[in-house]
Amino acid sequence: MTWETPEHTPLPLKDAIREEVTSEQLAPDQLHELLTMQQEVLAEPEVPEPAKRKPAWLVGAVACLVVIAFFGWQYSNQQTMRAIALEVAENHLKLKPMDVETQSMGEIRQYFIQLDFAPTRSSLLETQYALSDQRMIGGRYCSVKGVTAAQLRYRGTDNELRTFYEVGYDAAIFGRVPDIGKGQTPTEVMVNGMKVTIWVEKGLLMALVKDM
Repeated sequence: MTWETPEHTPLPLKDAIREEVTSEQLAPDQLHELLTMQQEVLAEPEVPEPAKRKPAWLVGAVACLVVIAFFGWQYSNQQTMRAIALEVAENHLKLKPMDVETQSMGEIRQYFIQLDFAPTRSSLLETQYALSDQRMIGGRYCSVKGVTAAQLRYRGTDNELRTFYEVGYDAAIFGRVPDIGKGQTPTEVMVNGMKVTIWVEKGLLMALVKDM
């Protein structure tokens, strides 16, 4: 079975479905509205009256819209996460000179005064990756999706360089990112031979890049 495009070129059914799903991209509040609509459509009165029953086609249509919107939003969010990973990985590969050299988070805060947030220690960075202040070598200004950010550099226990990024978290810009303060698991993305780990902590989006 095929699906006709506007140019009358047949597409395989699975490709046509993928194209239809990924073309729908809703914001989280719009998705919430659709889910609410579905619940209202599916709700039945305590004493149902045949004349007031919801048409089966309406129930099915709303259900299909919710499914399409959900997968479209999920796909869009995954693409946003990958875009973040690609950007910080490129910064890791094309290192520029550091603006400041220090092993003190206090000095980092004093230097990065052009940020709209205060750089902070990450508990995940210290406990899971053994990257404490003693492993830090300095940092520089950078940006993530056009937002001014801090790039901090560390030497791991294997002496390999790690780059770590902090930027104020805005879901409208960065999408839905796992928040470890809520018990959520960081997202890992493999790009160009590097592993990029992305999460939210203390209201900041954080990303760690490691060569593999």
